[in-house]
Amino acid sequence: MLCRVNTILWVLMITLLGMSCGYLDATKQRVQERKDDGSALPDEYLNTAEATAYDQRHDSPPEYDSAGNMTSPIQSIQSATRVAQGSNEPIFTIAQKFELVNQLNEAFHEYNMTEGLSIVTFFFTHCPSICPTVSHNLLEVQNQLADKGDFQILSISVDPKRDSVARLLEYSKGYKTLPGRWDFLTGDSATISTLYRKTFKLPFDESMGKMAYQAHSSKVFLVRNQTDILGFYDGTNPDEMKLLVEDALRFIE
Repeated sequence: MLCRVNTILWVLMITLLGMSCGYLDATKQRVQERKDDGSALPDEYLNTAEATAYDQRHDSPPEYDSAGNMTSPIQSIQSATRVAQGSNEPIFTIAQKFELVNQLNEAFHEYNMTEGLSIVTFFFTHCPSICPTVSHNLLEVQNQLADKGDFQILSISVDPKRDSVARLLEYSKGYKTLPGRWDFLTGDSATISTLYRKTFKLPFDESMGKMAYQAHSSKVFLVRNQTDILGFYDGTNPDEMKLLVEDALRFIE
């Protein structure tokens, strides 16, 4: 009798082990498929502070080719600005057509970016961690540049499923945004995924699954004339945001 019980237990253990291996193989295949096709944002998001640890795990400098163009994804902590080094040349350039919509339900295309300076970041309204800090710091930037010339702030949601136009409008009212100066944008998830991962070269950790965009970067970009990335800064760091303002004042018209 005891031998029969032991045999049954061994069979169950082998069966469970086989199922686990099959699940892991299927998971790896799904991850690889998402890497290959640059798939859109996940359908669901988890509100957890653990996601913010993602920013602290990516701290290496960007890589450049012989011509000085950045080739590697931007890492979450490392910041870069050619402006502070006295250069007028961009770190890299962007040329991505897109269509989004702002908090006033107005269409926003790449050509709606000002020919002056655009300050761009990614966020979502249900974010429990870095987003309120970044938005508060951007409010300070807006107020410091308000009467200085042609600039705009663009906050692009990585959670378009929940961040409707109405939700963005409600959120924007909490930050006393100036008309025409600060747009909160949402749109098609595939478009936002392309902007995040390919246009602005932000890192994306496939291993985090549905938390990958929840753990978005806190980077803030300084863009000139719709295409030139002059610098990127840690939006949670007040000192770096002061540097952004200093850099912006060199080019604002």
